[in-house]
Amino acid sequence: MSLPEEDYYSKHRYQINIVECAYAVVQRMKAVKKRPKNQISVEEYAFRLREAINAYKWSIQFDPSASEMSRKQACVISPTHPAFDFWLALHLSIEDSDEIPMLLDAYNDDEFDHVENFLGHVQFFVLKMMKSNKLYDFKEQKKAVIDWVREQKAKQKDQKNIKEPQTTIHIEQLNYIKNETSIDVQILNQLTLLLQQFNFQQFNEFINIYQETCKETKEPDENEMENDNQYNIKEPNTARIPLSLNYPQVLDYFMQLTKHKNNRHIKKKDIENLVKANFEFRDMKVIGKKKLLDVNIEKQILNQFIYTFFNEHDFSNYSNKAKIYCQFMIDNFVLFRYDNLTTVRKNFSRKSSVHYPFSK
Repeated sequence: MSLPEEDYYSKHRYQINIVECAYAVVQRMKAVKKRPKNQISVEEYAFRLREAINAYKWSIQFDPSASEMSRKQACVISPTHPAFDFWLALHLSIEDSDEIPMLLDAYNDDEFDHVENFLGHVQFFVLKMMKSNKLYDFKEQKKAVIDWVREQKAKQKDQKNIKEPQTTIHIEQLNYIKNETSIDVQILNQLTLLLQQFNFQQFNEFINIYQETCKETKEPDENEMENDNQYNIKEPNTARIPLSLNYPQVLDYFMQLTKHKNNRHIKKKDIENLVKANFEFRDMKVIGKKKLLDVNIEKQILNQFIYTFFNEHDFSNYSNKAKIYCQFMIDNFVLFRYDNLTTVRKNFSRKSSVHYPFSK
């Protein structure tokens, strides 16, 4: 009898599956008995790691409909990926210290892919991130990395050959010690409950979903649903997008969000507010306050949904039009609220790699 396809999944001992790595890091954080008051919480860091994993999946056009083996294999990060230094730093902080020299040798010898100036990456990026990590103690691991760097430098005949890699890596949102990000109370409560009985399967499900709403044992009324799934923006962008389309046309397009199987909590009045608060019409005056809408679909699908409207429905022509629509996504949808405008603009025209459920 042949084994199921997922049983064939395997990786080298030193390759990094970012989901397994993130889970191990969270477990290590949970084991710390006394945590400094100003240190990031386990719940919030777990949330941030999930966002980092979803950003990685977005960058490789991860296919959630692929086989389990393919999905697991896709989470094994390549050393040439821009986020590799970040995940290597995390992985080294939980690796057995006596394994670290052999692990680094494997990558330095291009066993998994060629990395230009891998030693420079470890010395200038990875070690810097490890030193910033205040989540738990790993002095032995840090020492092992430093010793390996010194040993490799001693082998170099020309010390000047080891230069800082000319690579720009944006790790702002993944920073170990950045503490100002806040999580909505609903998500924080969900995470707290989840972490009380945290096993790998739960974690794996957790990082594969977006802002999941808590399940109710009874059907809440409309006002409760609105309060649970929308969050007022403290300092909203008040500019409206000028349109040649009329209000019913725009409303009809965005009403598609209510018809998706996972978006029954979104009501017509939510979409009416979204349209009135963000678009300017020639034939009517609109009044509305921007709110964050919690849409239960993949981030890349929502991105394509907005881009399709921008590209195939709104034929207005003015400067910075794409930038304005990207800001619209950040201002109005939970999935984009922590995103950088530059990153959103870069991915704006990218098509979804999964089934697109909406009509054009």
